[in-house]
Amino acid sequence: MGPRAKVAVYEPNVPMQNAGGPRGYLWQLVEGLKDVGSDGIEFLFESQAGIRQPNGLTEQASKLKALSPALWRLGKTFLAERLRKEWMEIYFKDLDKYYLPERAEQRLKEGNFDVLHCHTTLHALMGHNSLTRLGLRSKTVLVLTSHSPEKPAVERAAVIMGYGLAPFLLPRLKVRLDAIDTRGVEVVDHLVFPCEHSRKIYETFWPEFETLVGQKPVSYLMTGIVDIGELPDFDLDLGRTGQRPLICYAGRHNRVKGYDLLIDAALPLASRGDVAVVVAGGAGPIPAPEHPNWIEVGWTNKVHSLIKKSDVFILPNRNTYFDLVAIEAMALGRPIIATDTGGNKTLAKLSEGVVLCEPTPESIRGKIEEVVGDRTRLAALGAANRSAFLDYLTANKFAASYKSVMTSIAARGPRP
Repeated sequence: MGPRAKVAVYEPNVPMQNAGGPRGYLWQLVEGLKDVGSDGIEFLFESQAGIRQPNGLTEQASKLKALSPALWRLGKTFLAERLRKEWMEIYFKDLDKYYLPERAEQRLKEGNFDVLHCHTTLHALMGHNSLTRLGLRSKTVLVLTSHSPEKPAVERAAVIMGYGLAPFLLPRLKVRLDAIDTRGVEVVDHLVFPCEHSRKIYETFWPEFETLVGQKPVSYLMTGIVDIGELPDFDLDLGRTGQRPLICYAGRHNRVKGYDLLIDAALPLASRGDVAVVVAGGAGPIPAPEHPNWIEVGWTNKVHSLIKKSDVFILPNRNTYFDLVAIEAMALGRPIIATDTGGNKTLAKLSEGVVLCEPTPESIRGKIEEVVGDRTRLAALGAANRSAFLDYLTANKFAASYKSVMTSIAARGPRP
């Protein structure tokens, strides 16, 4: 029997299987709903959003960046239409003038939805304003699930700076992004987190968060993923490295993800020949060490095969929300060494195969030495993770729980 609630889920970008954030989360949800039924749930995707069309300025911009990063940033900031439009909107647009796209508003008007579920503070603000001008705000529960491992404004500012924003614009940009975060939480009726430990990340890195939430109801809904199944071998030339336990890391090369902690923890072990380290993910602000036992494969769409080939998967994050790649490693039956933060804490309660450590090089190194030194234990930890995945973290369990949670939220109705 389907849920009573009619739920609209807004996300401008179409779901993507191996993406992080809302796109990856919603891809898993869509797939899970195929098993348990999607009755009552409608996704409002903007199919062309996020797709950049090449233009004649792209090649020139790349050449300018190589010659002068400062001039490149000025050019990107004031000449590139997309970036200029984005920062100017953030600078000058009244918070009450942010609305969902016309097509999404039309569906909200026609659909008689009980719930509108948004996945960023900006989209929650847009959803509130749209529901208000459509005369639906008192009828529709506005729900927010944020996916950022830090204050959303901090993450969004970093992305915009990566696009090429001139640094002198950043202080006011941060002020405005903070205002969007604040208003986005203020206007929602209900918040949903994967687990209580994910919520704690916001309390730690966003001091005003608990005050903004106040007495708003909060629900917890663990994410799940589609079982990965059979995989081709990852063609990796390990040479003599293949005789050593293989530790795998996949993710951005930055401080939030703890890539520097991984280097300080594992490079001494690699230098001694105790382990080999293989890293997937594009280059970032932290350079990779040059060592024969440290293998960088760059970005790959075969990351699951790489994890399967490894002996241990490692999550050295300084802070994390609820990392899908951790669930993927569990589905693949691999032991995980993870820092004691965010969703890692919850996963460790589900399985002894998730071994927690402190976010320090010494603690991470100690757990690596402890785990890889016993091949029998490695197999047992991996099996425990696989079992926990099947019991708690599959996409159909996620989807069934999603329907149940949304029905419960709808029953409460919007705040007075």
